Amino acid sequence: MNNPIIKINNVAKIYDTGKISVAALKEINLTIHSGELTAIIGPSGSGKSTLMHIIGCLDQPTHGSYFLDDLEVSALNPNKLAEIRNLKIGFVFQSFNLLPYLSAFKNIEMPMIFAGIDKHTRKKRVDELLEIVDMTKRALHKPTEMSGGEQQRVAVARSLANNPEIILADEPTGNLDSKIGDSIMNLFMELWKSGKTIIMITHDPKVADKCERKIELLDGEIKAQ
Repeated sequence: MNNPIIKINNVAKIYDTGKISVAALKEINLTIHSGELTAIIGPSGSGKSTLMHIIGCLDQPTHGSYFLDDLEVSALNPNKLAEIRNLKIGFVFQSFNLLPYLSAFKNIEMPMIFAGIDKHTRKKRVDELLEIVDMTKRALHKPTEMSGGEQQRVAVARSLANNPEIILADEPTGNLDSKIGDSIMNLFMELWKSGKTIIMITHDPKVADKCERKIELLDGEIKAQ
């Protein structure tokens, strides 16, 4: 088995509004190995998105530790977390989250601009990614000129811009019809076979069944895996 890429030890996340404390996650222990394809499932409010935000360095646990590639990221400052997010993790969201005023090409290029990559290298990489997601002919189109499936293909390409080790996908087929959803899932399967570690939040049993591992959350705890 490959090395552990994610190690989560006794992680809890408590939201304190002053009047009430809500435990979104309770003492989560989880190890994910490099190259795994994992589905995180569970009903709404079970803690799936909170766990995804912690894994993606978008949020920090209230207590417990999180190691990414043997680096304890649960204790890092926001600037360092942003740097790790940009280089190690690619995000794909249900609502695509593309910048509406930029073309497909420019949307995919954006993470590389933040990473300080030179223009020539950026162009070569964007061209490669457009080809991988079969969007070369739509490179200059803006999100408003694309179908939902095309927008999600661009979002997948953008998640790969800096060649991250991990792709986090939050309901990546949730806003798509089943045929287009299947084509996006096939794209993820190809990326997994190429060696990426992929973690998906999904409500769709068909999507979860395609993953090699399922982690079920209920009331902020891992119920089964």
